[in-house]
Amino acid sequence: MLELLDGKPLTYKNWAEEYYEENFEENELKLELVEKIYSGEEITKDLVKEINPELNDFEKLKTELNEIGYKHKL
Repeated sequence: MLELLDGKPLTYKNWAEEYYEENFEENELKLELVEKIYSGEEITKDLVKEINPELNDFEKLKTELNEIGYKHKL
């Protein structure tokens, strides 16, 4: 489980695809999107929708991002 902490976007992508298998059957998790998050790119609604088109609770996500101090424009 500690391998997830290696700082590599590909490691996370592989883990997430296995763990959330059903979620990614129709919408592949693209490595370039994971890389954006890992590089600290500001999170926007467009980026979130690319990762998870079915997410609708942006207020909850906004609260969680504020709690961890991740920059966003939600």
